[in-house]
Amino acid sequence: MIKDRESPLTILHIIRNEFFLYVVSFVAFLFLWDWVAKEQILGKSLAPPYEVVKELTRLTTVKLAGKDLWGHIWDSTSRVFIGFAIASIFAVPLGLLMALNRYINALFKPVFDIFKPMPPIAWISIAILWFGIEEASKIFIIVIGAFVPCLLNS
Repeated sequence: MIKDRESPLTILHIIRNEFFLYVVSFVAFLFLWDWVAKEQILGKSLAPPYEVVKELTRLTTVKLAGKDLWGHIWDSTSRVFIGFAIASIFAVPLGLLMALNRYINALFKPVFDIFKPMPPIAWISIAILWFGIEEASKIFIIVIGAFVPCLLNS
């Protein structure tokens, strides 16, 4: 019977361990961040890591506009999911139809080529005029931003 031999734990094995290197790089990043903040190399614009954690902890308990940080994160995430779903529902079938049928491509491509280079942020004023400042305008911007990549990639 062959005995299963494990190699002894050495400093070289520890240094070559991927998890160890991840931890070292993360700790080095935190030390560098703290040093840059304390020396004010970037002025007073960079807070040390412990102050960031302290403020993040405070934001999770304090309510702003009726919601804590987690409520705002959920609202933003749900807007992104809804906007992406709407864009996908329309863009993916249209992209497939444009790829498979040259007549549909000839019909939609000129209009698509006009709107494709416009950045989604340029639609903000139009979205506010059309939908106001409620959820619909925010979702509309996300739909516009996701529509072009969904169509092109389908």
